[in-house]
Amino acid sequence: MGKPKPPEQPKPIQGMKTKRVLHWGLLALTPVSAAVVLGLSFTGNIGGGTQAQATPTEVKEENPAMQSKAQAFAIAFASEYLYATGDSADHQKRIAPYLADGMAGQAGMTLDDGKRSMYPGEIRYWESRPIGPNQAEIVLQVDLYFVEGKQPKERRIRYLAVPVEVKGPDRMAVIGTPHFVPVSVKADGIKKHTESLGNPKEEVDSNTTQAIQNFLKDFFQDYATGTKSDLAYKTATNKPIRGFEGEMQFKALDSVEVAPRDGGYTALARVVFMDPRSNAQLTYDYKVALIQDEGQWKVQALQYVN
Repeated sequence: MGKPKPPEQPKPIQGMKTKRVLHWGLLALTPVSAAVVLGLSFTGNIGGGTQAQATPTEVKEENPAMQSKAQAFAIAFASEYLYATGDSADHQKRIAPYLADGMAGQAGMTLDDGKRSMYPGEIRYWESRPIGPNQAEIVLQVDLYFVEGKQPKERRIRYLAVPVEVKGPDRMAVIGTPHFVPVSVKADGIKKHTESLGNPKEEVDSNTTQAIQNFLKDFFQDYATGTKSDLAYKTATNKPIRGFEGEMQFKALDSVEVAPRDGGYTALARVVFMDPRSNAQLTYDYKVALIQDEGQWKVQALQYVN
């Protein structure tokens, strides 16, 4: 009888041979390294496993009608549309390059060829509201002047909504009738920021307070009408302080609070200036850091506070 053949070994399933060698090799690894490699083998990332598929991130395209070019386009249109002097033919000619095909010649406006007219002053972007693909209603804040005869009779702030569609970087048009919209802006519940010196541990004696007040009067006089060179004699700053240089006039030092600080003093000064062209008086608050240098008061820092 011939020698019996050894029993045939079962063929390993694909990937098992690698895993078997890998598992035996784990004995030679540190416990932490073994745990990492073992985890990878069972998740299929080693030895013929299937790679995890990344979930694609959805990228949303921005509406071009909500961007700055469309806003500038709407402002340019409004400057022509709201300039209504009673000349219908001129008005239609000026706004025609902005209108989409099929829009009425005056874009919803009927002009009175009489004595009344209007024109825009400053036009500011307010907000955009999407109304469709590549479309937005762009709301503008307009200083609008109403004229009767030859003189402006009234100034009002109005909000004009302009429907715009953008077809490309240089292709956009007004696609609907521009219209005024009510916008309510309220300041209820918002409090003014108040600057305070807190509760200083030491009080400033009356002589020092009076000396600082006298110095600040001279300083803000130069701040209103002097030059940088004039202010340089009264300052000890790294950068020169620049004042109004004649654009304003010093009127009064309304109030001063003084508190000590390391190496000097801090003052809160309320200063009244006057615009020489209109005689309007303007009250501003400043926070001033002061030091004495060889007996002379000098401003070390100046900050406008609301």
